[in-house]
Amino acid sequence: MRGEVRLLRLAFLLLASAAFAADTQVLVDRVGITGFVQLEAESFQKLTPRQQALAYWLTQASIAIDPIYYDQNSIFGLRQKRLLEEIMLRHPGGKISDFAKLFWANRGNHNDMTAQKFVPEFSFDELKTAAHNALKAGGFKGTPYGTPAIRNDADLDRELEALKASLFDPNFQPMTTAKSPQGKLDILQASANNFYHNVSMADLKDFKDAHPLNSRLVKNACVNDSAGATCAVGPPCTKAMYGGSSPSGAAKS
Repeated sequence: MRGEVRLLRLAFLLLASAAFAADTQVLVDRVGITGFVQLEAESFQKLTPRQQALAYWLTQASIAIDPIYYDQNSIFGLRQKRLLEEIMLRHPGGKISDFAKLFWANRGNHNDMTAQKFVPEFSFDELKTAAHNALKAGGFKGTPYGTPAIRNDADLDRELEALKASLFDPNFQPMTTAKSPQGKLDILQASANNFYHNVSMADLKDFKDAHPLNSRLVKNACVNDSAGATCAVGPPCTKAMYGGSSPSGAAKS
């Protein structure tokens, strides 16, 4: 028995030593308990040209679809992403930089492992000052990710106010998926994820989605949709973006 214990201790020490050695080689940054590592694909050089080309284009595809993760995790995700990126491009450093790194690592401000929301260690006024400095430095050009246009200080102030609760209020959409919602909200209304918008569990009582893995459910006044959305008769209605089927008695727009 003692021999087995010694072997287990030795194995643990060897693993811990190996982990420490690896950590010192690949760990490039740390924010709190979150470490950022750099991984090198040395075997890439051994691939054939055709395999290297495939790996390259797969990498480009993963970069191209990256914004989708932010959009799926929160209706505010892409707007938060644009705000932080504009600040970081012009005034990196400090607590905003630390928060931005965690935001990028988790594809939003909900922990990727626990689904719990994390809030900044800086104030709203500090964020506002940094954002306006970025605007003065030539930031916020264009409308990336389909975000609202920001042409002047007034536009920026409106955007900051619209994002304030989503960034700073720990009780506002505290979980990506709220399995135990608080108050009168149900699981859909309390969750931060963007698969449902303005939809309650009661709305879905008789709803059958033809494409549950390829749709975003929205309840609003029905309009003709180029994506071929399906709408129930009469406003408000439930619409399945990118496809789906509505309750019995529904009409297709």
